[in-house]
Amino acid sequence: LSNLLIAIAKLFGFFITKSVSMLSESIHSLADRANQILLFIGLSRSKKLANSKFNLGHGREEFLWAFLVAIILFTMGSLFSLYEGILHIMHPQPLENLTVILVVLLIAILLEGYSFLQALKSKKSGQSLLTYLRKTSDSASAVVLIEDFAALIGLLSSFVFILLAKFVHPIFDGIGATVTGLVLGVLSIVLAIELGNLIK
Repeated sequence: LSNLLIAIAKLFGFFITKSVSMLSESIHSLADRANQILLFIGLSRSKKLANSKFNLGHGREEFLWAFLVAIILFTMGSLFSLYEGILHIMHPQPLENLTVILVVLLIAILLEGYSFLQALKSKKSGQSLLTYLRKTSDSASAVVLIEDFAALIGLLSSFVFILLAKFVHPIFDGIGATVTGLVLGVLSIVLAIELGNLIK
C-alpha cells in the first residue's frame, strides 16, 4: 500500500513538472508493484503440496518467481531510466513547479523509509544487511529489502539532482535519472546473484 501511494504521487509529480527524474522514479515504483504481484504468486505456488510429478513439493518455485522480479527490476526500471536520463542529458529541459517535485519526493522518502524499516524487521538484531542477504532463504524479504534500499537511494539522489537542475543547470535532471538507472541496475544484478544461489 505504501509503495502504491508512492507510485501515484510520483506520477502526479511527473505530469505536473515533466521532470525526467520523476518519470524514472515513477517507472521504478510501477516496476515494484509488478514485482510484488510476482512475489505473491511465487509464495502461493511454493506452498502447493507434493504430488507424483513433484515429489519434493514446489518450495523452490518461490525463488524462481523472485528471480523474475530481479529481471523485471532491471529491464523496466534500470534500462528505462538510463534511456530517459541520457536523452535528457543530450536535450536538457528546464524544470517547472519545483515545490511540487520536492513535496512529492519528501512524501515518497517518508513512505519508502517506513516500508524499509518494516522490511528490516525480518533480519536479526545486530545482523548487517549484507550478512542477512547472504544467509537468508526468505527470498520475498530479501527482494523487498533490496527494492526499498534501491528506492531510498534513488529518491535521495533525485532530490539532490533536481535541486541542481533548478539552480545550476537543467542537465542535472537527466543525470539524476541516469544515476537512478545505474543504482537499479547494480542492485538488480546483486539480487539476481543471491537468488540464483538459492535456486541451486
